[in-house]
Amino acid sequence: LYLPYTVIDVVYEQLGVVFPGLHPWRPYLLVGIAAATVGLLLAGRAATLGAFVVSAAVQLVLVFPLAAVEIRRVGAPASSFAAPAAHPLFEGGANVALLFLCGSLPLYLGAEVAGGARVVRRGLAVAWAFVGIYLVVSTFALAHVPGALRDNGYPGYAIAAAYSGRPLAVAVGLGGAISVISLVVA
Repeated sequence: LYLPYTVIDVVYEQLGVVFPGLHPWRPYLLVGIAAATVGLLLAGRAATLGAFVVSAAVQLVLVFPLAAVEIRRVGAPASSFAAPAAHPLFEGGANVALLFLCGSLPLYLGAEVAGGARVVRRGLAVAWAFVGIYLVVSTFALAHVPGALRDNGYPGYAIAAAYSGRPLAVAVGLGGAISVISLVVA
């Protein structure tokens, strides 16, 4: 059930925001994205990992222009790192649970790695540092982006559209949709 409902969410919620005139094409996209996802999985490990690498690289490249647009527009105040107001318990609990779920995927898939635990430990250390840098860059100005954009259902797209224009917004929107589909494949 994960594949069909996630594809429905991507087509109706994410791509529908990025491409408002998409309505007549939704059934074709639903079938096409699901078929492409299954086809990628059937193509083998090398093709799937290659698609992951390309997808991740595109998303990492998009972080810097989006962060630059945010910083240019709202600045980069040191108060971005101040502790936020307390969130309700359930929202915070759900966020932590999601973090542990996504964070455990490399360990779950680690048995497939050639070189075993040594390679996984080194890869996790490098990834942790790399992701940490990207996290700071991408969220530095986010604290000062207006709530209407930040709390939008698709915040990266909304921020890019408001602060940069349609080309970056479409790129960020497609990058987000591809990221969600990548989670299905993982």
